[in-house]
Amino acid sequence: MDRNVCNVHCNQFRMVYVNIANHYSLPSYDPQYQSTPKSKGGRPLGYSPAPPSTAASSYRSPSPNRGTPPKGRSNSPTRMYNGSPPRQNYVTDLERSTIEKQRKELQLLIGELKDRDRELNDMVSAHQKQLASWEADRQRVLTLEQRCSRLEGDLRSRSEELKHMHTQIKVVESQDQSKSCALESTQAQLVKESERASQAEMRVEMLNEKNESLNTSLRDISTNLGHLEAREQELATLLQLKDKDLMEASSHITEMSAKLKRLDLTCRECQKVESNLRREMAEWKSKYAESRKEIDRFKEEMTKQQADVEAVQDNLRRAQNELEAAKKDLILSAEREKRKDQLLELQRSKQERTDQELASLRQIYERQQRDIALLQLNLDNSKDRLRSSGGELELSGPRRSSSPYRPSLSPRSSPIRPLPSPTRGNPGHENALDGNSSFNRSSDNDNLSVNDLETASPTSKLHRLLEESRQMVASLEEHTTLPLPPNTSKQMTEVEEEAEEVAAAEENGDI
Repeated sequence: MDRNVCNVHCNQFRMVYVNIANHYSLPSYDPQYQSTPKSKGGRPLGYSPAPPSTAASSYRSPSPNRGTPPKGRSNSPTRMYNGSPPRQNYVTDLERSTIEKQRKELQLLIGELKDRDRELNDMVSAHQKQLASWEADRQRVLTLEQRCSRLEGDLRSRSEELKHMHTQIKVVESQDQSKSCALESTQAQLVKESERASQAEMRVEMLNEKNESLNTSLRDISTNLGHLEAREQELATLLQLKDKDLMEASSHITEMSAKLKRLDLTCRECQKVESNLRREMAEWKSKYAESRKEIDRFKEEMTKQQADVEAVQDNLRRAQNELEAAKKDLILSAEREKRKDQLLELQRSKQERTDQELASLRQIYERQQRDIALLQLNLDNSKDRLRSSGGELELSGPRRSSSPYRPSLSPRSSPIRPLPSPTRGNPGHENALDGNSSFNRSSDNDNLSVNDLETASPTSKLHRLLEESRQMVASLEEHTTLPLPPNTSKQMTEVEEEAEEVAAAEENGDI
């Protein structure tokens, strides 16, 4: 279309130029004018306008009446010669005016030609741009063809990858079968562990029977070991709680076996689903995108199944750890029973020591009773003497200083002696020994004070003896588990009352 328009414009321009050339006797139109190189002024190189003489001659040639004289005039040479100068001037003026007009017209035509030349150049540039765009489109088509070939190669590689994925799926199925075999082996191990747990329960029952026999033997030995029996009962309750824990572990193992069966069923169902999906893959090979999505879904399912299998393995490991913990607890219970036996032996040794200490305390108690009997005799004698004569008490003071109070107060004849050294682990015996030692020290100090104060009154000596006896009785009551006989308390109260009466009588006598 653009070429046709250019040809039409060129033809129109030729027709106009031919008409102008015919009218003004211009040279004929040269079609090579466009292709000729142009100078800086816009004119083509080698273009030279016609001289004015030639233009005038060419302008004069077409007029037929220029050479004929007017009517009524002669064609004589003299007349023409005589009238030639003004006419030549007139002709030159006309030629100049025509030349100027022609120049102006030529300039206008040259401007139009330049405009047309520019339009033609624009058309050529547009045509060249169209050619360049057509070449670019052609190159794009070529690149698209190359891309299509590459995509076809990618499709072929992807199809090969799909085949490789099929082989990988088969390998995964074989791995699942191996995992199922491993699960069966773990189930057999769980059965063995359950048998071991039952054997451990039998051992625990035997140990319970032994504990009961030990409890009966301990009850026959002494009734003062109730706290040990309570401790044994607590241990028995702990064993029962551990038995309950073992039962819970066995129930947990049964639950795990049920879960494993469920997982086997789910694995079989998954295998069936995989077979159905393979059939669907064989049917829908043409749809590449959908098959790829289905393969991704299969991968996700396989990962989920692997996660489930890993969770089951973790649960099995936890169960094994729990069984190991139960074994450790059984071992600890056996060690505890050994420690119980050791504690029983220690208690027996302590009991023997306490028996020895009680025997020594009984001896001390008998000596104190003897001393108390002597004190009662002395009190009776003092009462008789007070009744007989109240004034003889002041004279009998130094005599009573040599009365049988000294042997009871002297450290050699004192019935209180240090007890045997108890074990370090018994704080009660240590306190008892500390009390006895303090009491011995106080008695020694009192004996020294008595030796220094032989001139004191017998009432003060009685008071001191009563205080010492009270301290002895209090220490015995605090540090001995066996109760004292009731006669001792009665005798002590009677002695205290008689001592108070003697003290009151002495005070009255002094007054």
